[in-house]
Amino acid sequence: MSDRVVSLIRTVIPVWWGSILAWLVSLGLPDGIAGAAADLGPLLVGLTIAGWYALARWLESRLPTWLVRVLFGSSRAPSYPAAPSGAGPATPDAVPTPAAAQPATAGNGAQTTDAAPGADAAEGGSSTDGRAG
Repeated sequence: MSDRVVSLIRTVIPVWWGSILAWLVSLGLPDGIAGAAADLGPLLVGLTIAGWYALARWLESRLPTWLVRVLFGSSRAPSYPAAPSGAGPATPDAVPTPAAAQPATAGNGAQTTDAAPGADAAEGGSSTDGRAG
């Protein structure tokens, strides 16, 4: 099987088990709680699936291979090839900075220490229009 198929199987089968678990729990709920749970059904099912999946993944290395195959659909985890160098996700250094966030420069290219307009007015300094603040 291809890694893509393995990854899909290892996602769908645990969701199926989690859905069955949520359904079984709902069968045993008292009427009052079942009524309240009906309003939150999708949320509770999602939480049950997430909890089940986290527990199953934690147990995976401790279980026999046959049981891992039953719970996950495959005992083989998919392998993902390493990304070629330079093709990885963007890093903060690679993201262009908007012009408004770049430091101000003087006509000669040297950085200035001017704060944003009105930035020091809140601290009791003067505003950019020359009035005392």
